[in-house]
Amino acid sequence: SHLTAMGGSYPAIRQCIQAKEPMIRGVIGCQSNQLSGACGLALPPDNVLVQTTKQCAIRQGFNTPAVQQICRCFANAGVRRLAPLCSKMRAW
Repeated sequence: SHLTAMGGSYPAIRQCIQAKEPMIRGVIGCQSNQLSGACGLALPPDNVLVQTTKQCAIRQGFNTPAVQQICRCFANAGVRRLAPLCSKMRAW
């Protein structure tokens, strides 16, 4: 993966993602509910998909502190180049 190529430890990165798994699953579930009945070529335009995903992410708590926490977790997992960027990241 790109993160391991940048020096990250796969097991540590995996732990970072697993720690946020309930939040991630919540976003996926929310988006599935929002798009119920739409499949294949019947999906809405990209901008609608992006807006729906953003709204679901906000509802699940993907705010600036959460994004920065994930970034710091990746940096602590060995992706050192992220460290100076984490405090500058903004969710929306």
